[in-house]
Amino acid sequence: MSDMEEVRKMFSTLIGEQSVIRGDIKDVKERLTDLIRLEQAQMNQDRAIERMGHVIDKQDEKIEKLELTLVDVRVESVRTMTKVSLIGGGGGAGAAAVVAGLLKLLGVI
Repeated sequence: MSDMEEVRKMFSTLIGEQSVIRGDIKDVKERLTDLIRLEQAQMNQDRAIERMGHVIDKQDEKIEKLELTLVDVRVESVRTMTKVSLIGGGGGAGAAAVVAGLLKLLGVI
């Protein structure tokens, strides 16, 4: 084999290896792109979870306020029943039953 044929063979081999390397580089780029997309999706999910946490916290605050309001309504109803009982004398039990019925209709008790 002449030197020229050997040089051509080496050159051909180098070109083939270069094609393989380019293919590997392309694969690596695609994998990196996929990883970046996955990372962005994960960050979006994390943000969504954080927002949901804030929404849940606000709902918990609203529930707590409603519970406090409910306690206030119950305390006020007991005060009203007590006043009716004290003022009405013998009819206090009937008035208390009326107030209790109203509270039941309202869903307080």
